[in-house]
Amino acid sequence: MAWTRRAFCYIKRKKMKTLLLFLIFFVSVFAILGAWAVLRASAQVGRSIKENSNSKVTLESMDQEHMLDAADAEMASSLENTVRINRVSRTEAYANGFWPVEGNEEGEPGRVIIHGYDDMEHDSPFEEQICRLVEGRMADGKEEIVINRILAERGQIKIGDMLSFQGEQGQNASAAVVGFYLTGNESSQTDAVLTENRIENQIYADASLVRELWGKERYKKISVYLADPDLLEQTEEEMERLFGNKAEVGRLDTVYQKLRYSIQQTARVTKLILVLIGLTSVFITGSLLGLWMRNRKKEIAVYFSMGIERKNVFAQMCLECVLLYTGAAAVAEAAGLCIFPAWISRMDAFRDVKAQSFCPDASILPVWGIGTVLLAALVGLAAAPYFRKQLKDILSEMEG
Repeated sequence: MAWTRRAFCYIKRKKMKTLLLFLIFFVSVFAILGAWAVLRASAQVGRSIKENSNSKVTLESMDQEHMLDAADAEMASSLENTVRINRVSRTEAYANGFWPVEGNEEGEPGRVIIHGYDDMEHDSPFEEQICRLVEGRMADGKEEIVINRILAERGQIKIGDMLSFQGEQGQNASAAVVGFYLTGNESSQTDAVLTENRIENQIYADASLVRELWGKERYKKISVYLADPDLLEQTEEEMERLFGNKAEVGRLDTVYQKLRYSIQQTARVTKLILVLIGLTSVFITGSLLGLWMRNRKKEIAVYFSMGIERKNVFAQMCLECVLLYTGAAAVAEAAGLCIFPAWISRMDAFRDVKAQSFCPDASILPVWGIGTVLLAALVGLAAAPYFRKQLKDILSEMEG
């Protein structure tokens, strides 16, 4: 097409004007992609904080005779906002092959208490820093337990040893010792403490060990961890409706509430910067196109005098800008792919975010599409004063 050839010829002929417009497009797109990359990284940080904030709704049994069971756990885990659950259980058992630390004579000899968790690092004395792991690791399997170091020293128990237990109904189970803990309060206990209630005789295990010894699934507490802490209130209300007659419903989202304001402020500031960059780019580009179009009055008059339709002249000018804009966007994207990951990852807030989140490859298409539409509108606004006039009026202005 003739107007396409004219567009390429004009770009080739007006090198300085072309370079200036190209640089403006490049800086604008590069700045927008940079702000967009920060916004995407901020959004990923926000999602990560939500997922790791451990915001939860807790269900605690109100009746020891009618505790939470497997059906309740299944119902809680199937809720839309549930990420995972942590079932907390407890049972009394008899030590088989080792002897607990003795307490008050009124207590039953050889008795210990086993506390079961799906995840021992949460909802337990270890999370609350009441118990400190001093050797080994946490139990994360059915046949693993963590015991008190004083109990281990008195019974000459080592990491890796198997301990056996007998449930109240005669069930037997064994587990390997994988860690030792201390609370610091062992020596402060009085002689009145029953054997099974002594700190040294508290054994922490996977919830499955408690189920095996107890012979049934009964939980004193179920913690329901949420995917979206912003929906905590709705989830709590749903829990009240489902379990209100059987369990006391509570919630905990302290960590997320502390960070929530910072997340929102970061997103708002980044969006504001993105909008300001966009508006500034539109203003500068529009002003430059206005000056550029003013200097092309003679060229426009020549085109009209040659009988070239106004729509073809407009299409030529749009094509000139779109070609430059496309080239500038491609260069800006390539520069962004090289610069943004290294630049943004140096910020403390984004050190744990994957480098792919900084790359502008996913955002270049909408930026290019929106920019192309805006360019066509700006070219139309800049050319409108001359396209509306008759040829004789343009020529008279040139003579004046």
